[in-house]
Amino acid sequence: MERLSITISVIFLLKILQPALSIDLCYDCCMYQKGTKEFDECCKRMNCIPDCDNIISDAGIFAIREECTQSLRCCMHPFLSKEFNDCCSLFGCCPLCSREPHGCCYGQQLKGWGKIVATFSETCMQLKCGASVRDTAPYVTPFIVPYFLSPRECKSKPCCRSENTYCLDEHGAVHKDGDEWYDASKCELNKCQKGDVKTRTSRMPCPAPSVESGHCRRLGKGCCPYYDCGPEFKCPASDQFEIVCIQYNDQCNNDTDCAENQQCCLVGGCGKECFSLCKDTSGNFHGVLETWQDPDDPCLTHTCLRDGTIASASLACLACPTNPGSCNLARPEGDCCPRWNCSNPFAALDTADDPSCVFPLTLP
Repeated sequence: MERLSITISVIFLLKILQPALSIDLCYDCCMYQKGTKEFDECCKRMNCIPDCDNIISDAGIFAIREECTQSLRCCMHPFLSKEFNDCCSLFGCCPLCSREPHGCCYGQQLKGWGKIVATFSETCMQLKCGASVRDTAPYVTPFIVPYFLSPRECKSKPCCRSENTYCLDEHGAVHKDGDEWYDASKCELNKCQKGDVKTRTSRMPCPAPSVESGHCRRLGKGCCPYYDCGPEFKCPASDQFEIVCIQYNDQCNNDTDCAENQQCCLVGGCGKECFSLCKDTSGNFHGVLETWQDPDDPCLTHTCLRDGTIASASLACLACPTNPGSCNLARPEGDCCPRWNCSNPFAALDTADDPSCVFPLTLP
């Protein structure tokens, strides 16, 4: 009798969870472009049509966009995995990954990014699967990298040992020897040195959106936020409002239900509400929780609050009087604080007054 009761309870629980499980599985169809045969077949198989403009995850709410090419490196992670969602949070949108490779084909097997595909003990060499990431199509391509083991890792004694000319970062992306790159998710400056990735903490001041960016919403949970900007008003993600509600109640359905200079936005757990727009000194309107840079002062940013008032914040610059060596003090147009532009920023971190005084990468 007790076993029967447990079985009935499990079945009842699964019935409750079934809609939520189906929704999560339905998002898998978003890896295909809307309107394609693959997308339609996936929807038919899952018996649902996902809202690919609102992918809900612990990292936020994002849209799958074909034009979100700046985030195509996220395709290196399993689709909709925690790593994939965290990567999307850096860009404010997720890429369409159905056309991107997921590893290297070697010996009729698919090896994932960063994995060892072959080992040659007699020469103390391994072949690793790397992803060559570019800013233009094809954005991600497989690249098998030779990696020579150090003498302490090598059991045999080859006649000669070659130097490593490539590195693979923790995600499996390929970098040439001497390359430097900044990981905004961890505030780290990385450098490829003879096959190994050297890492240093180097937090850089977070830039505000440019004056010409349009309507910008602050997104992302990395070292610096990403701004999703566009010509039209957009509501922030429903979980961005710090509001606790007892019950769900829609006060509006769309903007036409609100007064002039108001917008209708969804508040997580509460329902849709009308929020007042903010008017800046130039006479331009901004939506709730939009952030913009002051046109006259790059150190000043403004944010539109829920009640239509504007909150302003000033960025305080660090005191960086000491030249770390072979550096020029520079401030790019639109940035607030001057910093040292060094020929070797990685080495300059040791002698700078503060790591944030040095540009993570040499400016063009």
